[in-house]
Amino acid sequence: VSGGGSSDQTGLLGGELEPLRWFVYPSEAVLALEEEGANGIVEEVSSWGDIKGPIDPRVYDGKPTAWDSEPWPEELNPNPNSGPEKRNSTKLKAVDHGDDNEDDNDDDDEEEEVVKQVARECVPCMLAAPISSKYPSRSNASTAPSTEPTFLQPAAQSAIAAATANTAKAKLRPKIPAKLKRSVGQAMGDWRMIEPGDKLILGLSGGKDSLTLLHVLMDLQKRSPVKFELACATVDPQTASFDPSPMKEYCAQLGVEYFYLSEPIVARAETEMEGDSLCAFCSRMKRGLLYSCCRRQGYNKLVLAQHLDDLVESFFMSCYHGQTRTMKANYQADEIAGLRVIRPLIYTRETVTKKFAYDSRLPVINENCPACFEEPKERHRVKKMLAKEESLFPELFANMRRTLLPLMDEECYEFLQTRREEILNRLDGDRKRRRKIEGEQA
Repeated sequence: VSGGGSSDQTGLLGGELEPLRWFVYPSEAVLALEEEGANGIVEEVSSWGDIKGPIDPRVYDGKPTAWDSEPWPEELNPNPNSGPEKRNSTKLKAVDHGDDNEDDNDDDDEEEEVVKQVARECVPCMLAAPISSKYPSRSNASTAPSTEPTFLQPAAQSAIAAATANTAKAKLRPKIPAKLKRSVGQAMGDWRMIEPGDKLILGLSGGKDSLTLLHVLMDLQKRSPVKFELACATVDPQTASFDPSPMKEYCAQLGVEYFYLSEPIVARAETEMEGDSLCAFCSRMKRGLLYSCCRRQGYNKLVLAQHLDDLVESFFMSCYHGQTRTMKANYQADEIAGLRVIRPLIYTRETVTKKFAYDSRLPVINENCPACFEEPKERHRVKKMLAKEESLFPELFANMRRTLLPLMDEECYEFLQTRREEILNRLDGDRKRRRKIEGEQA
């Protein structure tokens, strides 16, 4: 549980199966234990023993198991008189119905006694018998109503209690975790993203990443000696499945200047899209609207919220199509207007932004574009592939970050393109010379 090398398995199941997950990933358990240790709650993580899943289903059959021979711990035995040592010692009384001419009332009394005995002895045994110290079943020791979910492991109960407390204490301006501030601050320093007097517009979609970045930038604006202005802009593509209008009130509450850009992008795609995917067309249209907003309002930098996972996925997708590219950290978008695009989350993992957004109860808006459900998206397939690889190579994304550093620089692409053309020309010349020599020899 030492931290740095723990892999992230939260993307293994995929979005459609994730709501059905009933267990904790090892990476989630490690993160929870590390955080509790950092807060002084846990003195020694190794003393926790095995990490158990959040739900321990009730066992419904009463068949003997290998565990029946083991004594039950007192705290886990719901019925002291029905343990493995005592359960088999209790026998049902034999019932003799006697002759047919006996009174029917006597038969009914005897049958009722049998039913009561079964309810008293067998049913508790069936529910409690197959038990072990590793997966304790539910306790039936008390029938008094309880507000606690006793079928959950203690760790899961603590997590639920913490989530409930977070909901009650949700703040308009939540505290930024040190890990998140550190990764964003390092990226901004490495790529010189913000300079004194800059005017920034954040592309705010309402998703977890852009909302997280909004709060990080607001915190930085308050604490940094470098003074800059901050505003937000949202593009509404006018689709029934995506309504970002709640961002208007949210930004007003935060006191952040806000621009709402509404454009019928999907409708325009039906007439203007030429041999391209709807996702690519929508992305270009949104980017163009944000550029226009920056120029019109006098802002010199557009802030986008792509994170490290996005950069790694984009790199693999470009390789599939014969290119060597990824998203750039800080680049010139419009030389005439002096507009630049920066990405402060390029060193930050998606799990970090997701955790902050949901722990802080930010008003996340999930975008459900109908085009995304027509076929499995390429980015989704790459994301699942990377999740599987990370389970084998925990340092995958840390290594990919170092690998992609040259491709984050806007100046490297001109060099790569020039060098590629030189190599292709040389290879083409070599082929022509070989064909000429072969023709002369023939």
